[in-house]
Amino acid sequence: MMVELKDALKAVDNETELPGDMPNDLFTFVSLMVLANDREGIASLFRDAVRSTKASIRRRVEELERGERLPIPSMN
Repeated sequence: MMVELKDALKAVDNETELPGDMPNDLFTFVSLMVLANDREGIASLFRDAVRSTKASIRRRVEELERGERLPIPSMN
């Protein structure tokens, strides 16, 4: 089965950005990194976020390819 482009794009569009509220501990951690001007730490957070998002999108596209059309969370 070939993944339809529209299905792949829908999987990308429906990928959650930050499910739920940001935990207070995470907000404090990020705030301290900014205040400390921790460029490498902040860059690492961004790299981790992108890596995680890419892995999730890849998983969804692979599920589509296998015909496992699992529900995609709604952004609403």
